[in-house]
Amino acid sequence: MGGGTFLADVISKQIAVGSLHENVRHVVISGVLWWTLERNPHHAFGLFGSSPRLLVALAAVILLVFWFAFRREFETSRRARITLGLVVGGATGNTVDRLQHSSAVDFIDVATLWPNIFYVGDVAITLGAVALIVGSIVTGGARSQRASRRLPFRRA
Repeated sequence: MGGGTFLADVISKQIAVGSLHENVRHVVISGVLWWTLERNPHHAFGLFGSSPRLLVALAAVILLVFWFAFRREFETSRRARITLGLVVGGATGNTVDRLQHSSAVDFIDVATLWPNIFYVGDVAITLGAVALIVGSIVTGGARSQRASRRLPFRRA
């Protein structure tokens, strides 16, 4: 999944860079979706500055935190491995952008729904992270219920 996400991210950015002019909106679905090429030197909505090395290090730390937090799920759950693939593929595409261009190539513009322009990797990272967290909560709750049913009944 990570490889497919990475390829989709890289190829879509190559198409955007090759066919769009920077900061010019191209209507895809009137009032909803535009292609707008933009170079974004910031990370996480500009919260962490614009140093490519710092951003790459931050991405690596975040991936390690995800791996550590969800390592048991990755060993046993196909869903967790798929969602981690989305996160890793998107983060890898972002890292390649930053190392090559010192910025991310954003082009998906849904200004009526979201104020920031983004790219395929952003979508993958967001969906993967949300799915990991929600899946962990849901399966954690299910595991907890199964475990409590196995406990012997105790009278007060």
